[in-house]
Amino acid sequence: METVRFALRLALAVIAFVVQPGLGAAKDGEMSAELAVHKVLRSAAGAETLASAEGAGPGDVVEYRAVYTNRGTVTVMHYEGTLPIPPWAQYLPGSASPPLAAASLDGRVYAAVPLTREVTRSGGRKARVEIPATEYRYLRWNLGDLAPGGRAEAVFRVRVVSSGRPAPPGAPAR
Repeated sequence: METVRFALRLALAVIAFVVQPGLGAAKDGEMSAELAVHKVLRSAAGAETLASAEGAGPGDVVEYRAVYTNRGTVTVMHYEGTLPIPPWAQYLPGSASPPLAAASLDGRVYAAVPLTREVTRSGGRKARVEIPATEYRYLRWNLGDLAPGGRAEAVFRVRVVSSGRPAPPGAPAR
């Protein structure tokens, strides 16, 4: 069984997505982010604990937690934190904190959750339907204004899926 060992490497790669300027006057280097990736374990009694994501595999739940910090000397206004959803994972609805503000299928167009699309029903009738959360590829939060030294956190969970997962870096091609 493949593991999500590459999740830890992916965590470093997604920092570029995580640290984005807000709408305020942030200068390069003022905002920083730390991203933690953990496997969620549930006991028979239902208690949750977090463990290394190293051994996670298909069916496991993985939690992403980003902590954004304003390391500058001015307040960053209306800061937006964005996190990609790994291609080998499916977003778990309702797991985002703060409550999810927006999602995207492509990383360009964001809309309030739940996302919807227009479909054509039999007979040519158009209808708006909810897009399954499993299709979401990015999440974005408005984390508000961050004063110098201020911190904000964004969290979400995914379920690891076996189909469509890339091989870990360095694995032989199949």
